[in-house]
Amino acid sequence: MYKCENCHQQIAAGIPSRLFPIDIRDKSYPRKPMPKDARGKERDRHGQTGYGYETVRELRLCPDCFSRFEQKAVTPPAKDVDTTAVERL
Repeated sequence: MYKCENCHQQIAAGIPSRLFPIDIRDKSYPRKPMPKDARGKERDRHGQTGYGYETVRELRLCPDCFSRFEQKAVTPPAKDVDTTAVERL
């Protein structure tokens, strides 16, 4: 049993909850130290660094509310996309 954080209804046992991210942020992780092979030489990582999105806040929703939120969901824009044209519309 759980309480939906959107409609505040008590949901019966056995009905799965869904987590919906409502606030995300860009996140980059530092490079890890270079791994060494069996001979002690450093292997090349080919420029691997960690970058992506990190969830800041999410809601626990019932299946009905989740389907409504999912229909309205917007994916975050890419970093190099100019969003000023979208804001003017």
